[in-house]
Amino acid sequence: MVDITAPGGDILSSVIPGYDDWGDYVSYDYMSGTSMASPHISAAAALLLTVHPGYTPAEVEMRLKQAATIKVEQCEVYGKKDGIDVPNMLSMEALIDTEASRD
Repeated sequence: MVDITAPGGDILSSVIPGYDDWGDYVSYDYMSGTSMASPHISAAAALLLTVHPGYTPAEVEMRLKQAATIKVEQCEVYGKKDGIDVPNMLSMEALIDTEASRD
């Protein structure tokens, strides 16, 4: 079962510099696959841990799932059309911290 998906198609990425099929020298190219999608989720988790370094893996997973949003305009992957709204997740975390400090 897939809980969260991330963009993984046609992602501009660095590549080993060289000549492409058209004779152009390139150091970036568009790539697709899980190796393009997983850094999005990993980066979201890393950003979350910079705000809350004490979070357990279960807490990180819970916050990522809470921040997941349905994005109908994105391509369908494994029957799901969703992703993580990282800016919203981090502002949500700030709100949680502010409310907790008032208690």
